[in-house]
Amino acid sequence: MRRLLAAAIVACAVVPGSIGAAGAGSDIPYAIVLGAIDRPIAGGRTVVAYNRNGTIFMDVVRATRTFSGLLTYSKGGGVATLTIGQQTGSFTVGSANARLNGAPWHLSAAPFMRDGDLFVPLNAIAYIAGATLKVDSKHRAVEIDLNSAPLPPAAEQTSDARVDETLVPSPARALALTPTATVDATGLHAHLEVFNVTEQPYPLTFTSGAQVAFIVFKDGTQVWSSLTGKRFTQSLVHLTLASHESRVFSAEWPGFSRAGPGRYTLRARLLTATSIDTSIISLGVFTPQPSPS
Repeated sequence: MRRLLAAAIVACAVVPGSIGAAGAGSDIPYAIVLGAIDRPIAGGRTVVAYNRNGTIFMDVVRATRTFSGLLTYSKGGGVATLTIGQQTGSFTVGSANARLNGAPWHLSAAPFMRDGDLFVPLNAIAYIAGATLKVDSKHRAVEIDLNSAPLPPAAEQTSDARVDETLVPSPARALALTPTATVDATGLHAHLEVFNVTEQPYPLTFTSGAQVAFIVFKDGTQVWSSLTGKRFTQSLVHLTLASHESRVFSAEWPGFSRAGPGRYTLRARLLTATSIDTSIISLGVFTPQPSPS
């Protein structure tokens, strides 16, 4: 990581304004790295940030997990509200007029949707989190320094100010979710790897026998859910992942070959008491071939 973020790194003070070098007309993928632990937020081909016209935007779902925040959407889905610590920002798709703790807040650029994900200016997210950024335009990377992020609420500390070691970290901080999919003559095969990144066993509680939902979109419209037409037990299901243990959940869609040509994307949802959505991944542009009769 330090080789990547070399002398070209420029330290940026995090204020509601533009960051990064002058951008091109098209979106430029950027890597996001957590400086405090020196690792990328997402590996493989998952893109969590773009430079659009000089402003770097981050997928707000990934940002929520990174800072253990809380993300909610308005009923119509046009407004996303992100809370990290004591700060709350509300963002409207297509508008640079946001709100910070209820007060008007003008962003450097308007949030936008891409492949079903909401992207918000990264400097605004960092401002809410109290973090700082280092931008390496040459290598198209941004380092987030979490050392300046807000401390946990006082309720998470004991009366003598010592950290309670029995506290269980939030799922967003304890789990790494990696969705993948393959397509062959028998249909679409979707998988979700759930990995415990902590140094201790991590308990999961599911509200029913349905533990993971896979959702496929065609040209932005949902066309399949792995839960449709299925029945599940309505009792709690408990699962514990050992330290650094992973569990893979899978589902198949045999009808994919009859879905017709289009651009397909996939999202997985872990159905714990508080469900967790993965970012949407692209399955590419397919023209499914009919199954042999």
